[in-house]
Amino acid sequence: MGCTSSKGVDTSICGPETLRMLQNILGMMQARNACREVAMLELLLKLMNDPALKSFGGSPGHPEGAGADLTELHEKAGWFRVELEKMIKGFLRRLDIDPQTEIKALDEEGKEKVFKAFTMAGLKTIKSCKRKMTDDYDGDHMRICDVVRCSIVVETEEQLAAVLKALLDGQMKGEGVKVTVARLKNRFAEPMFTGIMDCLLNVLVEVEGQGGHVCEIQLHLAGILAMKGYCHKYYEIFRDIFVGTAESYEKRLDMFEKVGDIGGCEGGVERALRRLLEGQDVEKLRALRELAGMDVLGDPKLKGFAADRIVELMGEEETEEAASALYFKGQGQNENRENDAALVSYGKALVTRIKLEGEGGDNVIVTRQAIATVYKEKDENERALEEYEVALKLSEASSHSERGVEGKATATIIASIGNVHKVMKNYDKALELLKRSLEMKEKAGAEKADILTTVGLIASTYRMAGRDSEAAEWNEMCLAGQEAELGKNHPVTLTNVYNIGVACAKAGAIDKAVEHIERVLTGLESGAASFGAPFQERVAARLGALMRKGGGQYTARLEALEKKYPEATKKLFSEVF
Repeated sequence: MGCTSSKGVDTSICGPETLRMLQNILGMMQARNACREVAMLELLLKLMNDPALKSFGGSPGHPEGAGADLTELHEKAGWFRVELEKMIKGFLRRLDIDPQTEIKALDEEGKEKVFKAFTMAGLKTIKSCKRKMTDDYDGDHMRICDVVRCSIVVETEEQLAAVLKALLDGQMKGEGVKVTVARLKNRFAEPMFTGIMDCLLNVLVEVEGQGGHVCEIQLHLAGILAMKGYCHKYYEIFRDIFVGTAESYEKRLDMFEKVGDIGGCEGGVERALRRLLEGQDVEKLRALRELAGMDVLGDPKLKGFAADRIVELMGEEETEEAASALYFKGQGQNENRENDAALVSYGKALVTRIKLEGEGGDNVIVTRQAIATVYKEKDENERALEEYEVALKLSEASSHSERGVEGKATATIIASIGNVHKVMKNYDKALELLKRSLEMKEKAGAEKADILTTVGLIASTYRMAGRDSEAAEWNEMCLAGQEAELGKNHPVTLTNVYNIGVACAKAGAIDKAVEHIERVLTGLESGAASFGAPFQERVAARLGALMRKGGGQYTARLEALEKKYPEATKKLFSEVF
């Protein structure tokens, strides 16, 4: 059954991929709410919100001498594991907690879970350490601080606070042994996006004559730990979405919460979505519109249906709410390549906003930028430059905190003008403007993601200009920043990985191209990012063509790929590059 708007338009775009992601969002919010309910009952005193228990410490590392390489670090870890186990058992007994006690709690289905008050895990395997060292720490074995790890589970809020305070006060000690907390992540005070709460501590264990080793201690409340399995699958799905600044994190969570409330009607997510699109809840429609346009759903058609419904509800009002609805309708139309329709919607929004704010109003400038973008996508580049130049003059003259001649919003317009020059093959002018924009953004403290977008534009300009070595340098700079800021499997990161892979393929660097394109396909298959089935098939086709060109070393992997994508992998290199 497709979704329909109030005009009866069939929204068959609500296909399996969009519905699957919406179902995951609803599931995550249900899991989050279940954790909240447990917390309301078991954390009544809010002892873990004590400022003295605030998170601290960055990314700790082992002290000098902990291990010349991973093998030595791992060998020494076994000895520290024995010492830490003895220390924690004695420490807990002094707090009247029996390490062998079994604690019972109910999970989300009311089933009983049983936890030991103290569990000493086995050493992290060498294989897992190597993977973490490569993926997260740029090959630095001294930053792997969970080779030795254990967990403490308590039953009450009072025990939870008592254990943490005693650890921070240095009460876990022994003869010739010193234990110092190097890092604390108090996720009772700042819960994870899934709702899970716990404490993660890295402690430096120093023993006379033996040096030191950083170990990991996890501190749990049994009632919330019982929910961890319920929540963890959503952590795996959305972990790369909830990265970046606190502002972007909170914005996404707010949209998840609003949209996460639509699934309670008979008929499942599809029916609930249709009811929302036919309803009058503007706040939820706005959240759906934003979410559909983001990299979570990435569904411009669904965004358009939500925007259309908001415009219907706003009517012909000359208010910012009505202008905003028209603006987002135009955005959806532009994303669906309905350029002329987008210009009409943007034009109506512009007229209203000029009446409300005057020619130099911030929303007026934003709307002019949007109109310029449509002209650029229509390949009417001269007209696009005219519109951007008007927006630039207004932005430079504005007193808005992010505008003026040095503001980051002004820098964004300069980058857009540079991008038009790139399309027009005025590469020197484009690079001049893009580098000016980058300098302004860095000076104004723009978000890292915005800065990286400009770095990516500079890289692509060098590539289009045939300056491959400079393009590679800027591309790698962009990728390193994206991985650090957004995560290795974030859609924006994977897009850049894909572009680098394609560039490598065209340059004849087949092995490097396989490495990058295969990474993208793995990310798509894991659900970490989704750009739709056609794109995934295209990635598989390119990977298959690359593996065939690469010869016998890829035979086994190519055969596995052909089983998954039998049609896509029939294509030749010349057909896909």
